[in-house]
Amino acid sequence: MSATSENDESFREAACNGDKDSLKKLLETFSINVNSQNPVNGWSALHWGCKRNHKGVVEFLLQKGANKDLLTAKGEKPVDLTTSEDLFNLLGGSGNRIAILQKNESSFTPNYLANPVFPYTQPVADLESTNLNGVESVHTQQKSIEVKTTAPTIQTHQKSIEVKTMQGLNENELVLKIRVAYLDDRDFIEVEMEKSNLTYESLKSVMCKELGVERRLINKIRKLPNTILRKDKDVQRLCDFQELEVVLTNKVPPAGAGMRGLAAPIKNQEVLY
Repeated sequence: MSATSENDESFREAACNGDKDSLKKLLETFSINVNSQNPVNGWSALHWGCKRNHKGVVEFLLQKGANKDLLTAKGEKPVDLTTSEDLFNLLGGSGNRIAILQKNESSFTPNYLANPVFPYTQPVADLESTNLNGVESVHTQQKSIEVKTTAPTIQTHQKSIEVKTMQGLNENELVLKIRVAYLDDRDFIEVEMEKSNLTYESLKSVMCKELGVERRLINKIRKLPNTILRKDKDVQRLCDFQELEVVLTNKVPPAGAGMRGLAAPIKNQEVLY
């Protein structure tokens, strides 16, 4: 992911968390596009602000030129995501909001949209002074918010997140982290599977539904860093927060890419679903 993409993602994260100070700081420090959208689900900062009902964030984004007519990959406008009457009116919503909400509740919503979780957990305000494993994390001259870490540091940070999260786990569910391989966006999403139905086909169905891919395009499912899942017993051996990626038949890996995708991602290519 490029520095620009990471900054845009941090901007959307701040909107999701209701952190208006971080939004202001990012806009002052970087050339942030307030209307940037996630390449997978099409969500913008305004979508996140409305989803979490952060009125102050929504008002700030609108002042900065946020487009309230942007559509997600599912064709949703920001006004479609809020449950706040004030935000509904602020965004020019029309009709009976209660009736609209009741209609939306009856429709299926994928887990990663119903309960979205960002992979970033460190507050933007703390990044300027962060130093990990003796490696300076910030370009102090430019006051960059981008953190540079080594691979061991990333693994340690990830484990600390998992330990905290496991305290609220459902004993009957297995939590997995999934993504599509070889995309510019390297982020994972978390999904749950019933432990009573841990089969290879059920895993494939969950990944197709949550990632929006067609079953016929799946070439293989990789357990990172370098293990291919082939049968039910492979799935039953998975642990909570195991990272998986689905490799599509129409997505060729970049030349020289390592098993964990540490080489530069492919540019200017699309997955044709």
